[in-house]
Amino acid sequence: MATILEPHTQHDAATAPLGNRTAECLNLGCGSRFVPSWTNVDIRSRSPHVIAHDLRRPLPFPDASFDFVYTSHVLEHFDRDDGETFLHEAARMLRPGGILRVVVPDVEQLARVYLDALQRADEGQPGADADYQWSLLMLFDQMLRDRSGGAMGDYLRQAHVPNRDFVVATSGTETESLMDRQVKQRRGLRRLFSRGGRERLWRRLFGSRFEAYRAGRFRQGGEIHRWMYDRYSLRQLFERCGLGEVRRCAAAESRWPGFHEAGLDIDSEGRVYKPESIYMEGVQPY
Repeated sequence: MATILEPHTQHDAATAPLGNRTAECLNLGCGSRFVPSWTNVDIRSRSPHVIAHDLRRPLPFPDASFDFVYTSHVLEHFDRDDGETFLHEAARMLRPGGILRVVVPDVEQLARVYLDALQRADEGQPGADADYQWSLLMLFDQMLRDRSGGAMGDYLRQAHVPNRDFVVATSGTETESLMDRQVKQRRGLRRLFSRGGRERLWRRLFGSRFEAYRAGRFRQGGEIHRWMYDRYSLRQLFERCGLGEVRRCAAAESRWPGFHEAGLDIDSEGRVYKPESIYMEGVQPY
């Protein structure tokens, strides 16, 4: 569930004043991208600004305690029913007039990218086959993989990614950063070993059942996608959680004053971290 970039500690302007008090903002599943003056929650804490909490459990905050709740690329890691429970929890914590902003992969957009790449590949356009292969991975790999990184990780670890510009355009700056790190690793700066003595021990204990055990254990973790959303289903979910004025936003657009300065959906140069996303906001009625 966690994101992979470093925290943006210079963007406290996103905490806007409300009358005589300071607004309370909550970031659920923040990973390492968070605003220190907000309340930030993730399954593990690597910073004193982040509270460690399993988001599958009820959240440890009272009703109507926040003015703005934000969660990015978290909801899709729950199955459909648990995802709705999680969003009800997020809405519960909003004060009247408070805003919930949810960012998830947009299955409609991913499907359109796939259909366009399919058409170009079928017509034999140069370079289209690589785009087609990547678009399939974007649609399915994180739902079906049984090991960390999956086939998408294999694709990005190639010595030469043949359609790098297409990959970055469809997957954003996080994917670009990942490819750049892979280049540094290949130059000998660092080596990563995914298997070691612990795995050999489990193989010895489980024998031929090890692969099934390993895959099942992995899929019980938080990496895979358990459900996908589009503008219609996500809007319906907001409404079932009692939120009104539900609307789709651009990455740099929000009802919350100064949100773009927080560096959560776009970087300091205005580049979108996850362009394959849908950005949705709703308001807690008075």
